[in-house]
Amino acid sequence: MSLTKNETLFLNCIREGLKDRPQVVEELRHLDRDGASYLFEEGKRQSLLPVLYEGIQGSVSEETKEILYMISQYERPRTLGMYHLYAEMNRAVEALKTAGFCVCVLKGPTVGAFYPMVEYRKSGDIDLWLKDVKAFDERFEKAAAVLNQLGYQKDEKMDSRYHIGFCNSKGLEIELHIALTGEFSNRHLNSVMKDYTESLRGKDFATVKVLSYEYPTLAGEDLIFYNLLHMLQHFTTKGFGWKFICDWSMMFQKKRSSTEEVALFHLLEDSHLLDFAEAVSLLAVDFLGLEKENVAFLISGEITEDVVLNLAKELFVAGELGLNNKNRMLRPERAHVFALFKLFHLQMKKNYPKASKVFLFWIVLWPATLIRFIKNNHTIRKVSTKEVLQEALNRGKTTESLHLYRR
Repeated sequence: MSLTKNETLFLNCIREGLKDRPQVVEELRHLDRDGASYLFEEGKRQSLLPVLYEGIQGSVSEETKEILYMISQYERPRTLGMYHLYAEMNRAVEALKTAGFCVCVLKGPTVGAFYPMVEYRKSGDIDLWLKDVKAFDERFEKAAAVLNQLGYQKDEKMDSRYHIGFCNSKGLEIELHIALTGEFSNRHLNSVMKDYTESLRGKDFATVKVLSYEYPTLAGEDLIFYNLLHMLQHFTTKGFGWKFICDWSMMFQKKRSSTEEVALFHLLEDSHLLDFAEAVSLLAVDFLGLEKENVAFLISGEITEDVVLNLAKELFVAGELGLNNKNRMLRPERAHVFALFKLFHLQMKKNYPKASKVFLFWIVLWPATLIRFIKNNHTIRKVSTKEVLQEALNRGKTTESLHLYRR
């Protein structure tokens, strides 16, 4: 299996677009209308049109001129929307700080700051972690009241066990976190995350300046580790696309200090995510031009070229967040029926967080979860349950090849 001609061209353009001084992509000289259409549509699917624009603007042809025009028309209102989002982010952060909360911005501008221009990295919502809030208690309700005063109301559709969503009249979303990530299917990682999060509560935040704003953010190895965890969260659910690999490449565009490298390595080793980090690093090296030397401490040779290539193909299938694939459920750790049952049990606990704490209720909650799963496949996803399960087993093969949670 190999990448198609169009997929290779797309990644070559993205690779150049991430550079401070992009070079001309020679293959663009022979671009036809179908190829031009593919580049634009794939750029949309991956949420990488601004980077694609930079990667192709040095090539002069009728087809590339047309793409540049299409991108500029498509992205102009989105760029203005992003400026508004950053202003709202600053307003929310300052209001929460004034109310006495220790707040940290996750994702978004904290990663965009590594790009040649922050506009290259689009953000769809605002993620804020309340470091000093551990549960959905009275103190969280006080933070929610602060957002209410800013015009944001609780969005019932955005509830989870680690964050609650709020939305204003213009559709802008804020996710207020009491934890960095949700629960994973791996007990060891969940145990590590519990201790790690507690350790972060005792650390000071760094500050990142984006446009005219200064946001509190995680620092050094913690910022990188969190973004890998966020990537893993999407990988184990619907999947993720090339934007996350661009983020990883940008964070390692400059070689990290030896202190950060050692600290990050130990975090990955303790959480058994070294192989996952190696696979992500090799994707950035092989396809986006990241200097291998900058991530050499993460590369042990455990991940083969075939595994990297298969993962690259999967990123094209997934799109930005895997939302294009209606037949995807949570990703099993193995391509085995027992791994599916483990995910099914985890879903039961998510669907019924309170009742599932009582062991005797499980005999009722399992059938209820199964019925809900089959019904959602039929009415919402419009796919057969057999198709969903087969796709899960196929994705489980990729998980196995990555040795996830083993090292």
